[in-house]
Parts: sequence; structure tokens; C-alpha cells
Amino acid sequence: DTLDDWSVSRHTGFWKLPEGLKKDGLESRFPSIIDKYFSDPESAPQRLYLFPLLDVRLKGEHIASPLASSNMAGVFIIFFLGVLLLLVVSVNFINLSTTRYMHRLREIGTRKVIGARRSQLVLQFLGEAILLAILALPVSIVLYEFINPVFTAYLGVGTNLSTSIFHYPFLLKYLVIAALLTGFFSGIYPAFFVSSFQPTQVLKGSFKPG
Repeated sequence: DTLDDWSVSRHTGFWKLPEGLKKDGLESRFPSIIDKYFSDPESAPQRLYLFPLLDVRLKGEHIASPLASSNMAGVFIIFFLGVLLLLVVSVNFINLSTTRYMHRLREIGTRKVIGARRSQLVLQFLGEAILLAILALPVSIVLYEFINPVFTAYLGVGTNLSTSIFHYPFLLKYLVIAALLTGFFSGIYPAFFVSSFQPTQVLKGSFKPG
């Protein structure tokens, strides 16, 4: 029976450690297990150790496991490309927002004349940018759900795992955080830039959209 043969490595086992049991304390007993169950030094492992279940996904390439694992470097490369693309889009959004706000200079000048503080204008424009990013989030999710299966099929990448966002609900909170940060950092420069104009110069027409 191979289940009693410790030299056979075709099986994967998982341990749920009791609460309060220290990992290091348990691992200190493993050398005695090697001495007891591996009579042949040739087939005996050099050492036994505990490997966290949550680390199997990104750090488990070296272990025999039925669970799927990914290459850590590949994940970071894809993440870096995504951040780079988001940065390019954000810079483009900053340019478009600045141009759009330049057409509202008369409104800004009038509001300053009647008592609006610069901080109020900054909060308004920043809020508009964040709101736009939040509104774009569900649109982007819908587009992803439609485009991703077609794109995956076009590349010929087969996978047994679903790539739908709705199968990984924990991602939704990170998407909301990303949308908030994108809206904030994309809107901070146009908000401060446009709100810095003096109302007298704006109303006199010294500043014109260009």
C-alpha cells in the first residue's frame, strides 16, 4: 500500500494547525520523523517544512500540488504593464480635463468674485474627476466581461480557470480603490491649475483657451 510508504511522493497532504500551535515548534520535530519513517538515506528528504496554503498560488512552483500555481515574475510583469497603461491614460485624462476646464474660466472667475474660495473650486473639480472615474468602473467591467473571452480565444490561451471578475469578488474592492486613486491623481493637477487664475484676469479675457 503506497499510502504507508513515505518514499512515494504521488500524494499531497494538507494540515490545519490547531490555533496557538507555533509553526517553528512543529517543524523542529520533523527531523525525528525523517529518522523514523525513511530508513533509506538515498530516498529520505533533506528536510521537511510547512508551506502556507495561501502561498501555493504564487510561490508553489517547486512543490507537487493539485492546486494551480502562477509564476511570480509573470504576475509582476502583467501588473507593471497594467499600471503603465493606467498612467498613460491618466496623463491623457489630465490633458483633456485641463483643456475642458479652460472653457469654464468665466464660470470660475464669476464664482471667485461672488466669494468662492480656491479650496472649494479644487474640491469641486477633484470631485468631478473622482466621480467620472467611479462611473467609468462599471463600464470597464462590462467591457472586460465581453472582450476578455474573445481576446483569450483569439490568442489560443486555454485555461480551466474562469477569468470573470464576478468569480473573484474580492477584486471588486481593489477596483474601487484603484478608481478612487486614479480619479484623485488625475484630477489633482487640473483642479489646482485652473483654480489658480485670478478672477480679474479671467473676466477681462486675459486668459483664453488654447
